Amino acid sequence: MPIPIEPLTDWQTLPTRPWPRLRIEMAFRLDATDLDTLSLIADFRVLSTRQAAILLQQSDRAVRRRLNQLRDAGLINLEHRSVGKGRGRPEGVITLAAGGSETLQAAGRAVTEVIGPVLQLHALAHDVLVNWVRVHLVLATRAVSRISLKYHRPPCVPTYARSKAHKSNGTAKESEPFDLIPDGVFAITDKTSGKSLLFFLEVDMGTESQTSANRDATTILGKLQAYKELFRSAGYQRYEKILGATFRGFRVLFVAHTYARRVQLSRLVEQVKPSEFIWLTDQDRIFRDGISAEIWSRGGRIDGQPESILGPTLACRAPLALSKE
Repeated sequence: MPIPIEPLTDWQTLPTRPWPRLRIEMAFRLDATDLDTLSLIADFRVLSTRQAAILLQQSDRAVRRRLNQLRDAGLINLEHRSVGKGRGRPEGVITLAAGGSETLQAAGRAVTEVIGPVLQLHALAHDVLVNWVRVHLVLATRAVSRISLKYHRPPCVPTYARSKAHKSNGTAKESEPFDLIPDGVFAITDKTSGKSLLFFLEVDMGTESQTSANRDATTILGKLQAYKELFRSAGYQRYEKILGATFRGFRVLFVAHTYARRVQLSRLVEQVKPSEFIWLTDQDRIFRDGISAEIWSRGGRIDGQPESILGPTLACRAPLALSKE
């Protein structure tokens, strides 16, 4: 049964003069698709309207119209920002409002933290790009029916605070523990063979230092060293329970926001031995060819033959389709 949501405006508190254009004639009602939309926003934390349309497999116009209604009902925060690829025309950016969280809880659906209005987000472009990578992973599963995807979202730590989270007095010694907080962790499983691959996602916007004189673990180089330690200690195996699969190693996927930054990171990666577990690409290649295409440089060899994270047999192009109005 649809869940009735009363209009956000209390008309009895307004002045007595008529408001013919503003009056809502009937109560807004949620349906199953609306609950799915709210669950999607809660899962991704922040979405653009285009991302929501792709995930819901609906036209951009229909999604924008319904999102406006959800915003007016106090269930989501919706603002227009120029973020991500192709900045210029502002795009709707969505987060879950307290009302949306309460609605999901009343419907018995899982809800994580509510991160508040978009205005409170830090590094919004970074978070949107992280979710674009995840959207492209979903597109890959639609293009290759033989694979399945399980995605784990790490704890919500503001991007701007990550460089401070594990420092003490402004320094970090090599022997200090460093809790890796990747942008995403996911497993891709071949349904035919039953084998699964573990991936750690790192989206780089060019704001993090590559190295430091004191071997700071929060630099790119320090992060790579931390991933090497994660493999040596077999610490990655804790994700077997989370993702429901068995892993024998992992790959770290770096997605650079520009090709120039990708070149810089590739040179750095070549200094890390072994480096075969580190794969790099840039966002333009993902949008143009799809995340499952042969767009990845293994071990920092940017001039070598590009590879697919699905391997040569399942590699395929799955580019982003044009906007559907």
